Amino acid sequence: MVSYKTTDVEISLDKPITIVRRMPSKVNKILDCFKTTRGSERRTSIDLEKKLATWMKSYNKAIKILLLGAGESGKTTIIKQMKILHFQGFTDSERMEKAREIRGNILECIILITKQMSRLGIEIKNKQNIQSFDYLWSIDLEQDFVFTPEFFIHVKKVWDDPGTQESYDKGPSYQLPDCAK
Repeated sequence: MVSYKTTDVEISLDKPITIVRRMPSKVNKILDCFKTTRGSERRTSIDLEKKLATWMKSYNKAIKILLLGAGESGKTTIIKQMKILHFQGFTDSERMEKAREIRGNILECIILITKQMSRLGIEIKNKQNIQSFDYLWSIDLEQDFVFTPEFFIHVKKVWDDPGTQESYDKGPSYQLPDCAK
């Protein structure tokens, strides 16, 4: 074995060349102050590094999808369908939350459709439904609303009014959400 040694580099010719930097002893003493001497802290650090490595493996295995599209183009629907098809579906709490969202969408859309009737010059065709229109227009969208059977009766009457259907048909002129029907 042929070996050459200088003050800070060692070269061995019987193996691939490996350069080893030797730190001056003063630098080693300075760097020693940054080392953790407590065993429990070192174990905690090692455990965290293992957990991080495990998480990174699972993260790198995950398939990542970027969904781009205009509003109401179905990005969320794709995610929901994937959850239904590839997982166990929705939990009971998620179902309850979705039911609340659907009721909220019904409320917002029926009010939007009926409020646009005056802007579009559409009248209430069945005058017996005026009470139901007034009931819906009296709801404050900023407040939490309790959905009673009475609410759904009024929504049904308003929805069945030909004026409401005419306003619905003109929905693209005022950005009616796809969830409206």
